[in-house]
Amino acid sequence: MNPSRSTSWLLPLFLLPIAMGACAGSPIQHPTISLIEAEKLLQKGKGTTGKVRQALAILEKIRVDQLDEIDQQRYLIDLSTAHFMLQEYWEAFVTLKNFPRDFPSSNYLAKAEELEFNAGSRIAERGRNILGIWRDLDDTVAILEHFLLFYPTSNFIPDALRILGEAAWLDKDYDEVISRFSELLEKDPRGIWKELATYRIAMANFYKLTGPDYDLEALEAARRELVSFLKTNIHNPKYLENARKALAVTLNWIDQKNIKIADFYIRVSKPKSAAIYLQKILRRPDSEFRDQAIRRLRQIGEPARGFQGSNR
Repeated sequence: MNPSRSTSWLLPLFLLPIAMGACAGSPIQHPTISLIEAEKLLQKGKGTTGKVRQALAILEKIRVDQLDEIDQQRYLIDLSTAHFMLQEYWEAFVTLKNFPRDFPSSNYLAKAEELEFNAGSRIAERGRNILGIWRDLDDTVAILEHFLLFYPTSNFIPDALRILGEAAWLDKDYDEVISRFSELLEKDPRGIWKELATYRIAMANFYKLTGPDYDLEALEAARRELVSFLKTNIHNPKYLENARKALAVTLNWIDQKNIKIADFYIRVSKPKSAAIYLQKILRRPDSEFRDQAIRRLRQIGEPARGFQGSNR
């Protein structure tokens, strides 16, 4: 028997799937080729959304498990880039969220770092609408807090801390404002955000106060921060004006607090202790409570030891 003749009837069965594939369209190409095509579209698509959307469509169809590890890293960078170019910043972040954990030695890590920071900063930039209402504040904070955790030595850290500090400022979380901007000054003491950071810290300490009934230590801390800021070379006139007004209010509250503490010691017959707080008021010649302090000192038989100059 001729073997070729005996199997000839099987050939149509082997060729049938190929013929059907040809009729249905082109064969499925290797995912790496699709990756290269998407990258070309991304390169051409700068400034236009059409090609970027084409690239994204190709990327979303790729079977990632069929790529080797290097191409998987490329894929994630490309996918995040496509989302970023379409201003889908949260999706760009989510795509790369686990990248530094999964590929800590990757050659693409610097690009992942840049994309993640830029995603957080772009959300922050577009966050405030024309009515001054902040949108997507939580998204910005979530991205940049993740960024600080996974890229602690990044050159973008000062900018990330500045944005987080500003987000806390808008949220009126003044303890967080102080924490973020203090860390910024620690990591970048002579950077471009120094004036903003020292101003925010000083004013956050002030806004934490609720008046003369607040804790004296906190009142003094606010005074010290405001004085320290005002001793710097201030370029922003609004910062200067606001800090001066805040200091005047703080000094007034401190004097009121000292009067109240002195009155307490007078009631419990401790004139020496009362005199300590009354003398503090006299150290500031322009205090509104100077005359009250002098009268109380006379009442308890203590001398009024006034000082020239100001404790500012």
